[in-house]
Amino acid sequence: AMLGDAKQAAGFVVHRFACGGPDNDPANRMTAAELAGVYERYGEGVLLDPAASFRFAGYFLGAGTGVLDAVIAEEAAALGRADLAGALAGRIALIYKAGWWGTDLSIGGYAALPRRGCGSVHMQGLAFAAFIADADGVAAGFVIDQAVGEMLREEIRAALTMLGGSTGA
Repeated sequence: AMLGDAKQAAGFVVHRFACGGPDNDPANRMTAAELAGVYERYGEGVLLDPAASFRFAGYFLGAGTGVLDAVIAEEAAALGRADLAGALAGRIALIYKAGWWGTDLSIGGYAALPRRGCGSVHMQGLAFAAFIADADGVAAGFVIDQAVGEMLREEIRAALTMLGGSTGA
């Protein structure tokens, strides 16, 4: 309560989320940075023990939903290497959760994409979260899941560049 009030007074966006939204008693309150921190700890393997972590990940959506496909295809085409799209799509590990309550929308998750460093390829983990509070309206057909690809666009471009053997310069 006090921590949330202090963060809100300091300009942080505090979002009420989960089924029931603002009617939850007490309301679930968290900043996007705090939510991203949960996913970051998951990615580092320090949030839960391995068995619980496996169950945790099972509650979320993943790359198999196709949520990244359009951005991967666009970025591969922009590099002139449409052939790389399929190669990258199969190498991304992703969990995410999207939700909304009226005009409050939220999305957060964790992605691991291939990156080159120190002469080898490794998986680079990225935690992300975004909240939209009190939107003026939500367009018919809008799905907040579409934001995942946009939030990861630069990292997708970097991974495709690495797979294509280009420096991007």
